[in-house]
Amino acid sequence: MIKINNLPVVNQFDQFQNIWKDYNCVAVKSPTGSGKSIGLPLMISQKNLVSGQILVVQPRRIAARFLARTVSTIRGTKLGEEIGYQVRFENKTSELSKVIYITDGILLRILLSDPTLSRVGCVIFDEFHERSIQMDASLAIVRRLIITDRPSLKIVVTSATLDTEKIKDYLPSCNSIEFGSRSYPVEIAYRKANKNLLQEILEVLKRLLDQRDGDVLVFMDGSASIHRLVREIHKLSWSNGILVFPLFGEMSIKEQERVIGKSQKRRIIVSTNLAETSITIDGIKSVIDSGKAKKSCFDQTRGVNTLLSTQISKSSADQRAGRSGRNSPGFCIRMWSKQEQEMMDDYDSAEIFRIDLSEIQLNLKGAGLSIEDLEWFEEPKLSSIRNAEKTLQSLGLVNEVGQIQSEGYKIARIPMHPRLSISLSKGQKKDCLSALALILAISESRKTVQNENLHEFCLRSQTRMKEKISSDLWGLLEAYNFAKENEFDFERCNRSGIHVNRMLEAESIAIRLCSLMGQEFNFVFPSYEALVKILIEIFPFRICQLKSEARKLYNDYNGTNIVSSQLGSNPKSKWVLCLDVTEKNKNNRIILEMNLVSEIKEQWIVEVLKEKLKFEKTLFLDMETRRVSSQSYHKLGQHRLNLTESFDLSKTEKAKAYASALLEGELNFKNWNEQVRQFLMRIKFLNKYHNTCLVKEIDNEILLLLFEEICLKESTWKSIKSCDIY
Repeated sequence: MIKINNLPVVNQFDQFQNIWKDYNCVAVKSPTGSGKSIGLPLMISQKNLVSGQILVVQPRRIAARFLARTVSTIRGTKLGEEIGYQVRFENKTSELSKVIYITDGILLRILLSDPTLSRVGCVIFDEFHERSIQMDASLAIVRRLIITDRPSLKIVVTSATLDTEKIKDYLPSCNSIEFGSRSYPVEIAYRKANKNLLQEILEVLKRLLDQRDGDVLVFMDGSASIHRLVREIHKLSWSNGILVFPLFGEMSIKEQERVIGKSQKRRIIVSTNLAETSITIDGIKSVIDSGKAKKSCFDQTRGVNTLLSTQISKSSADQRAGRSGRNSPGFCIRMWSKQEQEMMDDYDSAEIFRIDLSEIQLNLKGAGLSIEDLEWFEEPKLSSIRNAEKTLQSLGLVNEVGQIQSEGYKIARIPMHPRLSISLSKGQKKDCLSALALILAISESRKTVQNENLHEFCLRSQTRMKEKISSDLWGLLEAYNFAKENEFDFERCNRSGIHVNRMLEAESIAIRLCSLMGQEFNFVFPSYEALVKILIEIFPFRICQLKSEARKLYNDYNGTNIVSSQLGSNPKSKWVLCLDVTEKNKNNRIILEMNLVSEIKEQWIVEVLKEKLKFEKTLFLDMETRRVSSQSYHKLGQHRLNLTESFDLSKTEKAKAYASALLEGELNFKNWNEQVRQFLMRIKFLNKYHNTCLVKEIDNEILLLLFEEICLKESTWKSIKSCDIY
């Protein structure tokens, strides 16, 4: 167990206290391992430096839970009494709670419901370098608060990589302090990954285990790549006797403790950037860094925030390397070259510059504020604010002048993106709120059903339908229904591939979502058509169209190739809706794979999205038959719906289609010979060297007109291709 007096921050706390007396705000730069996340709130509380609660803001749920449990153990109190935590859909606090670890999203919710933080004496923004949009917004609101209504409120901003001068310039009455920590030198090596990254990491891992002692921490970009690496390690004989653990955000407390707790056996821990600063693991002497992390970014085309694998910054790389030097000299191997290191950004860009701002704008408007009303640590782009306003207007949540509407107030209370929240509102009107809430909860949760069992539940779900439609979502609802009918019995559920705790967690979230909508959770199977039509309306950019049944290949909204998963419902429909897409490495190339797939009908798309469809009419030349047709259709992204084809065309229309193909080189005249080419060269020569002859060069525009004139002479390609050209 951690001893409070052993933490470097505690031993240097007198310096902090001297600043505290004279300033409202303190910027603390303190390296990983100094104990700032545990020691600062505990010492402030024990020395009674504030009256009221101490809120410790964390960027991740797993960190908030873990730190609260750790501190309550140190204090010898029951979790939820003196020390508590609150994360989305989970509140472990009481009236007695003095120190409360919360996520940045929860702080924003508290501020919107209690604008003066009436019960709070101090807010600690921990790991501020993470720079989530919620943390930036919360800091901006708290800053405004101490200038206006709560001058006695204290703010502490901490990070291992903090620019203390910028914080001092931003916050009123602010001074800074830098804490040290017990750390050891770390040897850094570079290795450019020239082939498959996963295979190279395995090679490096084996060599490290042979040459060095201690546990090894491997940084990957997400849970999918983590599980893939863990599986590959288990296949290799040299891993026998070594404990191999994954570590990522949405793990249960028991799973976390297994990873983080001390072990007599040697360990390999494969983690996301969670282990970079949020969680400290003893025993790590070597680090392998992939150089990748998943970051939230806004996909402008699809209109949603999405997680993308990106290169980390120099600052993050230093933090990761430092994890090996906490208790003894360490070693870190970076899977990139020194030249690439020099090209990396110094720091990660703030989330406010990367994601859609519509959710934060709606939350602020619900409290009578807006993005424009606040003074930000770094100002968001004006274009991002405008896009957020357009999104909220298109969803009917604000009017044309930006005033929040009654539906907007309702949606702002739900801790989800407005698009998801709107779907709940529509589900309530269509009597399928409970099922929709459960689907959203399951889709955002860790895998509730084993891959190999999902297909069986999908088949079972078809017996409930009037016509057999394949759907992963209905398979998951069938799995939930099975678990509920069996009273979530662990043995029965486990035999059917259902993760009981995860399913219960999803149910708990669904219950909470229904409660926020003012309705009790009462699951029954709804109309498939009614529910899927809601999802079509909210997620039109996740509609995919079959391209090749043999290859299970689809095209997404943007025309990108995406393959159907071999698991789950195994759709064969021309149209599907997929709620999740993952990147997969296949034969050393990245492919996109659909997950959470449901078959839909073209008729449903047209009915639901008729106002978004654009009518187009184009000429189409079939390169196999050489026949020209007129195609009329409604367009959604790159999709074509209600496609009709007509061969009843005028001679001019046919000529235009053939001429375009000739210009592009897709078709060729039989008599386009050397004589023709020599003639064109002479024209070009005269135009270049004797332009007084008034001979105009035959460019593509003129060539197209010439081709059309030639094609007008005949009505079929067979006749056209044999025309005399010269």
